[in-house]
Amino acid sequence: MIHSAGKIIVAALAVMAGAAWLLSASAFAASVQASVDRNAAALGESIQLQVSATGVQQGDVDVAPIRDFKVISRGESRSLHVVNGRQTQEITFNYTLIPVKAGNLRIPPLEVRTPEGTYSTLKIDVVVSEKQQGESDEQDIFVLAEVSNDAPYEGEQLVYTFHFYRSFRISDARLQKPAFSGFTAEQIGKEQSDITVIKGRRFHRNTLSFILIPLSTGLKTIEPAVLEYDVIQRDHRGGSSPFDFDSLFGGPFFNTGRVETRTLQTRPIDVAVRPLPDYHGPHPFSGLVGKMDIRAALEKHALKAGESATLTIVVEGSGNIPDAEAPVVDLPDGFKVYEDAPREDIALDGNGYSGKKTFRMALVPLEPGDYRLAPARLTYFDTASETYETRETAPFSLTVLKREAEEEMRVVPAPVAGNGPAKQKVAFTGRDILPIKDDLSALENQRPLPLPAFLGLLGVPAILFVLAGGIFLFTRKSDDPADIMARRARISLKSAGAAGIEDDAFLSCLYRALVSAILSRAGVQGESLTWTEAEAILGPADVPVEVRQAASALLERIESARFGGKPLDARERNRLLSETRDVVRRIS
Repeated sequence: MIHSAGKIIVAALAVMAGAAWLLSASAFAASVQASVDRNAAALGESIQLQVSATGVQQGDVDVAPIRDFKVISRGESRSLHVVNGRQTQEITFNYTLIPVKAGNLRIPPLEVRTPEGTYSTLKIDVVVSEKQQGESDEQDIFVLAEVSNDAPYEGEQLVYTFHFYRSFRISDARLQKPAFSGFTAEQIGKEQSDITVIKGRRFHRNTLSFILIPLSTGLKTIEPAVLEYDVIQRDHRGGSSPFDFDSLFGGPFFNTGRVETRTLQTRPIDVAVRPLPDYHGPHPFSGLVGKMDIRAALEKHALKAGESATLTIVVEGSGNIPDAEAPVVDLPDGFKVYEDAPREDIALDGNGYSGKKTFRMALVPLEPGDYRLAPARLTYFDTASETYETRETAPFSLTVLKREAEEEMRVVPAPVAGNGPAKQKVAFTGRDILPIKDDLSALENQRPLPLPAFLGLLGVPAILFVLAGGIFLFTRKSDDPADIMARRARISLKSAGAAGIEDDAFLSCLYRALVSAILSRAGVQGESLTWTEAEAILGPADVPVEVRQAASALLERIESARFGGKPLDARERNRLLSETRDVVRRIS
């Protein structure tokens, strides 16, 4: 009886141990969870989203289903928990969400893909009120965006201006500029900072401007510009001026207290791009839009056939002058034309592009004569009068003289005797032909060439040909876009590390190196990317998630530093260069 009871106790202990093991295993199974810092916000305010994955080594969150918010990745963090002697790793993915509309919004379930499997979070509801930050001058801090013309013609330049107003001091402003889809965009100068008064209140204002040229007609929407900044909740030990006159977009200043991160965004701007009127003029349309003029000069008006005269044509004005091409010049038959590369002298300021483009061509007449060259013409669209205008130069006259006659060879025949044919004696007209040797001493025996020397003589050209081919193959640059962009990334990194390089050039080289490395993985060529586009490109390229996030965060930091214009110290330069080199290496 006792023996049977002992068996029952042992069995019960085994069952309890198995249950404890199952509970322990389930306690450490992988799980995911999403949370926000608040469930109510106003338009323009940000919400912090965290997605935590416990019990996994690595993972990736799919945030594409989020439609009601603009999503900004803030990287990830890792932590290690020890429970009952067992270690459990947790990965936390951090995001800033900016609502795009008011109402009862939802963060849908998000998939978290891990090596252990795919998991899903629960939905989160957020209430967003109509209150719009960034549009009222009654606030202490706000942002504004405006364009100089919301109904431009195709090809007409307009200015986009971003303003940031604040009545108190902040730290570490980070600007995510719009993508400017449908436009070419170029920043005008550096950030401007000043003090302004609005309804009797003093504000510190920072301004960034971009020149935009629409690429096609139709309604274009310029997305909101997003500004994220830190506010330091200061203690009351001492004070300071509410205004700092340093550059805003460049990094934190020295201060103490609790740091609170906030976000502002501008309203989207609609731009209705109008098509140019139909053109029916007699001369070809140059494609230039703005205010243009043309002038020309001919180097000389008299020359000999076969000589050249340089024709210089200058196109100048304001507008899309960088797109100017060489005007067509109607020349008579019998002229050859050799064109030089155009020279640009174009500036970018608050009014847009202005300057001139110089085209030079060498005219070579082949036949003598008096020629009259037609004037050079330029037809452009004048945005002020909204009509097509044609400007032309004065016509040119050109006198082409005959070349000096070459010396002719004269042959003098001997007199002919009688009526029949007679032998003629050759008359020498000069001594430029060597005399003929007619004695036996002119003949000289040549020694036969040995066979090895003959074979070696034949082999030298073959060896040289093989060497030349090898050198060509070794030094030939690949036309593959991936190789081109990878080579550009290496060159840009080398340029960034050059001694004495200015901050603007340094940051531009880092930006070009990182963008080129990312595009190299995609096998395409390009010049610019946003951080969101970078993540989208690197995802299908099977780049590890931590590398994608590091590249995205670094690209955003470099852009913020470029737009800020604040001087970089040696430590920050070295850190940015080192991180860029590491990320480019990991991407490649």
